[in-house]
Amino acid sequence: MGTNKEKHRKSMIKACLAVALIHSLSPMISVRAYAQEGIDYDQLVSREACQILLKGEGQLKETDPSASQAQNQYDKNQVRMTAINERYQVINQEIAQLESGSVNSLAEAKAAISEIVDTLYEEYSLVDKQFDQLDSDQQWAILSQDERLSEWLTYQSKIEGLIQDYVLERNELEGEYRTLSYDNETLAASLDQDQSAQAQLNQCQLYPYSVKRMAPEHLMLNPSSASLSDYLLDVDQYLGQLVPKAYSKLSFQAIFDIYNKKTSLEEIRQFLADKSLKKLDEEAFAAYQYARELSLFDIQVIAALALQDYYQTNNKQVYHASYSNLLNLKERQLAYFYSLNEEVFEKLKQGLANYLNQKGFTNEQTIQQIRNLHQRYQIKLVLFDPNQGQWKANPAKESGYFTEFANQTLWQTPQVDSKGNPIQTSTNPSADLPLLTSDKSLEPSTPSVNKDKLAHLKDKLDRASEGSSQAKGQSLAKPPSLNLKKKEADATTQEAKKPKSLEDSLPSTGEQRFYFYLSLIVLLLGIAVLIYNRYLKRKNKPPLDEEDWD
Repeated sequence: MGTNKEKHRKSMIKACLAVALIHSLSPMISVRAYAQEGIDYDQLVSREACQILLKGEGQLKETDPSASQAQNQYDKNQVRMTAINERYQVINQEIAQLESGSVNSLAEAKAAISEIVDTLYEEYSLVDKQFDQLDSDQQWAILSQDERLSEWLTYQSKIEGLIQDYVLERNELEGEYRTLSYDNETLAASLDQDQSAQAQLNQCQLYPYSVKRMAPEHLMLNPSSASLSDYLLDVDQYLGQLVPKAYSKLSFQAIFDIYNKKTSLEEIRQFLADKSLKKLDEEAFAAYQYARELSLFDIQVIAALALQDYYQTNNKQVYHASYSNLLNLKERQLAYFYSLNEEVFEKLKQGLANYLNQKGFTNEQTIQQIRNLHQRYQIKLVLFDPNQGQWKANPAKESGYFTEFANQTLWQTPQVDSKGNPIQTSTNPSADLPLLTSDKSLEPSTPSVNKDKLAHLKDKLDRASEGSSQAKGQSLAKPPSLNLKKKEADATTQEAKKPKSLEDSLPSTGEQRFYFYLSLIVLLLGIAVLIYNRYLKRKNKPPLDEEDWD
């Protein structure tokens, strides 16, 4: 019975140890599998997480020694746990052999003792008639004194002692294994966290608007450089490391030019025919700030969709909001990589401003060189104050181009009919309409019939004035020519002061023409009815007597 319990206990312990060993190894296996599979780029690391990881990139590298020590300790624990498991299996085999083996076992000793007891019991019963009258304890006391039985009892005790020693060792191994397993679970969690952070860092570094962290002390510019070109060359090299290429190659001017391009609805439909539509929703807006590159083609598609929405809704706010969103997106991109090296940017700005002021570089050539540098990287480092003749660092953590392009006026969206065809309208050629005034096909012209009528009226007026001037020329005061010019100037001024709401507002898409014709028809019908009523009244009116005329 005792042997069966020990076997059951042994099997249970083996199972528990095997399960514990598998669980202790599973974290490391999962980490290696993750490293082999690589990074899942469909799951973007958040913008804030990337900023934290990229800023702490140096600190993450500094923790590598401790991480290496943790990995070494984990490996040592795994080796020890493997040795414990092997020793545990040996002990179980030894205990099984001592308990139930065919030789040198507890089962063999018990079988021999049982046989000797039976033999001695028969012998003592035959020799001593009173032996049978004794109780079992008294009989056992007599039999155990026999040398043949005592030797086997001693042998049995030795085997039981060996088994007990093995059991104690096995218990110690179980305790040590549990401790190592717990330690490795803690180490595995720490290693998994470190490796996960490293994997996310690697993913953030691959994003198009991410840059490497630069220590401020690594920014070394020579303030005593006599050549402005040499100094700007050093600044250019640092900006090449601080500003991502994905940001600098797409300028604010390029965005404005795309939105300022005149495109008909038919051209838009042809352009979008084979394109995948790209709406700049909140999710896309967030991804384009740091993790997805905003290309010139993307902007062309987004602008075309916005203009198409205008043609369909006749709402200019749709088009202007799309343009403003892209300008804001550029600023958000700059804010992302600017925050990674904010101290370096500020030091670079102030250093450049101090250098230009100390060297007295304020001529137009210098201003143009600085302007070219700014345009190359789409960020204004310094600003020139022409009143004071001084340079100053750009205090804002911005590009410096947003306000400039946000205040520019986009071209007036063309008026179209229900089919999207442009409608030519007569407008004041002197009105301030960007990009449209240069289009000769849209400029109004005075009809020749009106010119002929005007000339005829002038001739008639001249002939009438000739006759009246001979009879009454001396009694009439001649109006001064200056007054006439003044009136014409005032009329021109009043004409210029007229509100340009029709010119500044976006035109309709053709619906108003229908209502205009409808109103005109109703008006003509009303006039016809009125004339007909007047005719009936005059016809039915009785004639007046002649006496009434006297």
